[in-house]
Amino acid sequence: MRKVVIIILVALVIGVLIWQQSLAVPNTWVQIMGFILLFYGMMRLSRKVPSKNQDEKE
Repeated sequence: MRKVVIIILVALVIGVLIWQQSLAVPNTWVQIMGFILLFYGMMRLSRKVPSKNQDEKE
């Protein structure tokens, strides 16, 4: 359930960032906060993905 919420929020942030780019004068602070939230959401989604090199360590 939590993963679905994060995916929806990331999609919402992407939509806001695209909307800001379409404006004549985009708000810089909204874009900065959007990118921070986008990277944080992607980090949360990819947290449980195993590393490619995990098999070599074991």
